Amino acid sequence: MKLLIISQWFPCPPVNGGRLRVYHLLRGLAERHDIHFLSFTQDQSDMEHVHELGELCRDVIVVKGSDFKPTAGNAVRALFSTRPRSSIDCWSRTMARMVEDQLNTHSFDAAIAFTTRAGEYLMHASLPKILDNDNVDTAYFARLVGQGGSPLAKFRRKLTWVKAAGYEQRLAAAFDAVTAVSEEDRQELAKLLTPENSCRALHVVPNGVDLGLMDYKTPDFDPKRIISTGALTYHANYDAAVFFCEQILPGIKKAISDARFVITGGHKEIDISPFTAAGVTLTGFLDDIRPMVAGSAVLVVPLRIGGGTRLKILEAMALGTPVVATTLGAAGIGVRHRETALIADDPDEFADCVVQLMKDPELRGELAKNAREHVAAEFGWERSIEAMEYALKSITGQGRRI
Repeated sequence: MKLLIISQWFPCPPVNGGRLRVYHLLRGLAERHDIHFLSFTQDQSDMEHVHELGELCRDVIVVKGSDFKPTAGNAVRALFSTRPRSSIDCWSRTMARMVEDQLNTHSFDAAIAFTTRAGEYLMHASLPKILDNDNVDTAYFARLVGQGGSPLAKFRRKLTWVKAAGYEQRLAAAFDAVTAVSEEDRQELAKLLTPENSCRALHVVPNGVDLGLMDYKTPDFDPKRIISTGALTYHANYDAAVFFCEQILPGIKKAISDARFVITGGHKEIDISPFTAAGVTLTGFLDDIRPMVAGSAVLVVPLRIGGGTRLKILEAMALGTPVVATTLGAAGIGVRHRETALIADDPDEFADCVVQLMKDPELRGELAKNAREHVAAEFGWERSIEAMEYALKSITGQGRRI
């Protein structure tokens, strides 16, 4: 098939969850189909990798990303708009024009939009199309509503939630099929849709992991190191890290005084005082996190808000690093408490789980073995690619091209 694919995330290099998903699905689809690929870039250095995409796709068009940088004017516009503020701030006329040019120039069999932000540019396109959701924004904002704060802050969060729900509903209804990364997310999307305002199909296209990570050998293991991965510039990650430092880490330190907590990922323009106060090591962005993850005693994922599934957990499992997560942090990947990971939502219980793993090599080894078997059986990227192929077939009635 001839496919038009639009992505919010520039997939090369695949250094975060969003990029990883696009990269692996794009590679798999490119083996079967003729692809014209349009993407935003997140950084000028992305341009160094355009040639890699050119080896996969018939055509590659790159547009400088429109980051969410609120302005007073857009704030007023957003207040009286049914669209979320981020949608207004990040809209790109250049991308809209490029998409229109592609649709006018070529006859595509189908189109795929990776994330809702990319989906906006296909809402009115008259061809079979799929919206791929790596995260259900409505679920994310719904959890934010429950947070504390001033009456004004609570009102703003609730307004954002209401707008996000309506926005996702309208966007999903404009597509022939919508994909989610897990059955839990698929059910969240199903709640938004009604028979009068619904796409034809909701599919699960799970996240995956590079199974080659299972062959990685750690150069240096540190039994006292606890690690968390992911950019702190993402609010859900920041909230989780602060929660861990303030409410969980002290309990761990009481039991293991020389335990060390390391956070990888970008942290520009954020308040790092909660981490410096707790004695946390912030590495910043790392080109290769395998040595740090594989060499740590435990990966912690203490998420309290957010949606989707955590590729960081799948990667840690493939690398053989045991995981302690909240119920939300481990959602969507079928982990079982004390079998493939340890799950705890209470801060004291979470701390106890981390301490258990750091003190019990046998438990660490058992969880690592079970977790590797789990990801090998359920989360190879080939399964994800086949699920996306099935979704394509459902809206076109065509088999894949070999």
